[in-house]
Amino acid sequence: MSGMLCVYKPAGPRSREVVDAVEALFGCKAGHAGALDGPAEGLLVVCVGKATRLSEEVMGLEKGYEACLVLGLSTDTGDLSGVPVEREEPRGVSLEDLRAVALSMVGEVWQRPHPYSSVKVDGVRAHEMRRRGLEVELTPRLVEISYLRVLSLEPPDEADEALRGCLVARIRVFCSRGTYVRSLAEDLGRKLGIPSCVGWLKRFSVGSFGEEDAVPYEALRADPLRVREALMDPFDFLSRDYPSYVCDELTFRRLSNGSSVPLSSLRAVGRGRVPWWRGFVVGVLGRRGPLVVALPQRGSGGFQARPLKVMV
Repeated sequence: MSGMLCVYKPAGPRSREVVDAVEALFGCKAGHAGALDGPAEGLLVVCVGKATRLSEEVMGLEKGYEACLVLGLSTDTGDLSGVPVEREEPRGVSLEDLRAVALSMVGEVWQRPHPYSSVKVDGVRAHEMRRRGLEVELTPRLVEISYLRVLSLEPPDEADEALRGCLVARIRVFCSRGTYVRSLAEDLGRKLGIPSCVGWLKRFSVGSFGEEDAVPYEALRADPLRVREALMDPFDFLSRDYPSYVCDELTFRRLSNGSSVPLSSLRAVGRGRVPWWRGFVVGVLGRRGPLVVALPQRGSGGFQARPLKVMV
């Protein structure tokens, strides 16, 4: 049993709890391809069985988020689950100001992962170190924000005493692997000269997959038949975003043994959305299951397909 499963995680459960439920259902190893924090909700892709070898390819896909940012308040965790650190009313901040700052953050930017994140430091996750009272200094990394739009800027609900004097900005963002929306929220506030944090966060897409492709978390226990039917063949899943090819059994055997083959020996079946030079997938004509993740390589006789990963 192997494949990819899209699960809609509600706010509350940790990503590991979702994976545990998937493993219990399918009776084999599983792993998520990009965690969601407990307070966050949205699309979580879980790789099942042998498909766990392909989690890097899924994590490399662009992700889409919607979030509500609280302007005027910062917390130690970067969201409302944490302890307040600083308060300052965002006087004079307009929607136009916020949109101008957001526009300046589009493109490749250096971002420091949040101290309360799953990034490992000497084998220990940063959030675990912070909860033990240890200082964590994470190295900035280059990430890409391809789209960042401020949708609205409004006062919070009058009934929410904790946010009195703050403003709530709703944003929509598409970004690369390794981007932390909590860090993005704090960086945006810093550029405005005010504290800020995330009030609500939802991941609505991973590559070309959206909420409509996901089974609800509750179905993992309540409706196992529906979940089993939703498990996608790895080739079918990756070919939605990666360029895809098929070949005959002999050519596939050469690839799976680690040998490069002429690109002309493969038949293109999908263009995908990921740039060709970042990799493509190769399946066996007329068969489901086996696939090779390959990279293009220029040879003396033209382009070759160089195998990177094999799943049989």
